[in-house]
Amino acid sequence: MSSPSKLVAELKEHEGAVFLASPAVGVFRAQVGLGGTIQAGRVMGTLTILGHPHPLFAPNGFDGICTEAVTSKAVDCGATLFAVKTVGLEAQEGNADSSTTEESEHCFLAPQSGKFWRRPAPDAPNSVEEGDILKPGKTLGLLEVMKTFTPLKYDGSSPATALRFRAADGEDVQEGQGLLDWAPLDA
Repeated sequence: MSSPSKLVAELKEHEGAVFLASPAVGVFRAQVGLGGTIQAGRVMGTLTILGHPHPLFAPNGFDGICTEAVTSKAVDCGATLFAVKTVGLEAQEGNADSSTTEESEHCFLAPQSGKFWRRPAPDAPNSVEEGDILKPGKTLGLLEVMKTFTPLKYDGSSPATALRFRAADGEDVQEGQGLLDWAPLDA
């Protein structure tokens, strides 16, 4: 049995405006809100097709800010999901799976779907800030699934530097979605 292909939103332009559209018929639920950043290779939402949820990724070479979004509804193939203000757009044709291979080598991934929290309590500071040193066993945040909070710990064998969070505090994430880019200290 072959593995499912990666679902990537279609990039459309009309009268100078840029839109991201559904690649298939299904029920879409956005994970990016108004003013949120949409970046190449990152999950933008979930497209449920025939009862099976699939993460929907932004197209290669695309960076933008969401100016309008469909939050949750049934959509046709080609239906607009996001109106965006383009930050950077490189014409890039071909393989959609080549977008973040190198980045993912040093990225902490969500072990399952849930809600990602950067802090242990609503009134507490973030567990980790960008630029912090990560030591093995350091808690990066929490993953909430059905009101159960599981600590997510840095599992590297040597210290590293936290570079950039890909998921915001309180954001719904999919299994395998990048949460935090990091770099070894010796790099």
